[in-house]
Amino acid sequence: MKTSFGCFLIGIFLLGCAMGRAQDSLGPWKLGMTEAEANTAGPTLTYTTSRDKTGKEARQGSGGECEVLGQSVASINLTIVEGTVYRIDLRSQSFDNFATFSANYEALLLAVCQDREIMSGPAFATSAVERAAKYADANGVQRLSISGQPGLLFSMESSIKTTNNIDSRQYSWTVTLSKESSPSTGPGGSGTVPPAAPSPNSTVSLWSLELPGSKEAEFKRSLTSVNALLVRPLEGSGNAASAMKLSVTAVKGRTDENVVFGFNQAVGEDMRRASEEVVRAVQIRHGQYPASTDVQFGFGDKWGGKDGPSAAVACALLLESLIEGFEIPTEFAVTGDLNADATVQAVGGVADKIRGAMDLKCTVIGVPAANEEDLTDLVVEESLRRFLTAKIFTLRQLDDAIAIVHAETQTEAQKAALADLSALQSGMATGGAAVLYAPTTSTRLETILTTFPNCYTAKILLSASKRQVPARYSLAGTLVRIDGAMSPFSKTIEEIRGGADITDFQFGRDNPLQKAKNSLGALKPKSDQRLLRVIDAEMALIDHFQRLLNANLKSSTVAQKYLVELRTAGERSDAEWQKIRENKDIQDQFMQRGIQL
Repeated sequence: MKTSFGCFLIGIFLLGCAMGRAQDSLGPWKLGMTEAEANTAGPTLTYTTSRDKTGKEARQGSGGECEVLGQSVASINLTIVEGTVYRIDLRSQSFDNFATFSANYEALLLAVCQDREIMSGPAFATSAVERAAKYADANGVQRLSISGQPGLLFSMESSIKTTNNIDSRQYSWTVTLSKESSPSTGPGGSGTVPPAAPSPNSTVSLWSLELPGSKEAEFKRSLTSVNALLVRPLEGSGNAASAMKLSVTAVKGRTDENVVFGFNQAVGEDMRRASEEVVRAVQIRHGQYPASTDVQFGFGDKWGGKDGPSAAVACALLLESLIEGFEIPTEFAVTGDLNADATVQAVGGVADKIRGAMDLKCTVIGVPAANEEDLTDLVVEESLRRFLTAKIFTLRQLDDAIAIVHAETQTEAQKAALADLSALQSGMATGGAAVLYAPTTSTRLETILTTFPNCYTAKILLSASKRQVPARYSLAGTLVRIDGAMSPFSKTIEEIRGGADITDFQFGRDNPLQKAKNSLGALKPKSDQRLLRVIDAEMALIDHFQRLLNANLKSSTVAQKYLVELRTAGERSDAEWQKIRENKDIQDQFMQRGIQL
């Protein structure tokens, strides 16, 4: 979760905003110059020829140590595409002392900024070195760019070198100028700034689990389905959610006596682990599964990869339905992780999942009891309208879910309670406050809760009938919404870092910075009071950021003034977040919800 948006984000990306002049040259070399011109502009280069996957020819001109902009460079590389210079890479020697490296790196940054007449060059160079220090002991490449200087990229690399079984850390820098606005490894590029590796969490594959079966055991159904609630994170913030049909088939015919479980599509590691827990949980309840059987789960959407533990309770209900023979109502939807002892565990995106379920006309919904705060946050956000239609139940055990969907096991009192809840919801939807505050309403809701203590819909309607509707988000709910509100701010930084025109983000425009500030302002009256100082600090940060973008940055005195103010605002933001991290009670609550700052 993105939480602190202070010095870490702003300290380096924007210090050169709208200052200096963009150039297509780096030292004696210029983008677009011919190979012949490049050969006479600087040291002698040695060329090799290669082709990219489209067949386009790219020539690499490499040279050794030389001096560029008054700075010592260990190696140079020119990429020639279609006869002209496409990209220029300058690389330093390797340093085994960070202090020596940082002094050399700062001198290089200052030289480039001075050559391009970037007024805030000293502040930019200082912040770049401070940022490099944060990553001095971490392997990898850290990249920076300056707004208004498209195609110019600075990189600092930290790595371990082993010599005679002795490890030592090495540091080096690379400065790149490319015809690409955000260079990485352009056509025939030197590869000194490699693209980020794919996340290991994105791996998906087919899953199967084979267990010994029992000849005496049998399934009472061969096919059943349920609506599983899943979410997909959206770019920036928020989730796309849906109630997706999840089915299971049980087919006899294997030549051995085993039972094999699997999915009809690729699933991620989290879903594989959750599915194995589900199989164990149901086996503990019922003993061995029927022998010589293939049991296959399948989502309605067979093509996109699936991951996460949110479908675990849904899978367990499907297996229970196969074994017990009951039919799961089509209006029922469920989300939740499951342990082998059949306890239901918290999941993310509950509010979005409820919206997705109701969009598809699912009106009976089960969510983990550990996510009850999310339901209360939904009331704060949308009032009672969801609860005038949906019957939402909190689940602590798998049996809680079975009690909702297995109609044959419901007592007459339970059936009557559900019917009365439907009648109350219908009456409130048409009669409004007159029904909600009627003297008999609270009594009826209390009776329903006696029968179904885990019916959150009855619980929140009872609170409303007593005029006790919650007005503030939970601690976790506030945190999530701060994160979402600040998303346009972090996206703006990335866009400016990539060369976007800063005039798009200045005052008087309908821009993302103002959107972030407005969102925080609207959030504040409903927030958990422990996070109010954090919200104030983030709003002040945006204010100072906007002032910087609107300042006369051609004046170094003015630029330095606003940069100091912005840095102070960033430090305050970081300090407020640090107080949250150091608060034991708050951290205990976050740990219970699986949230890590």
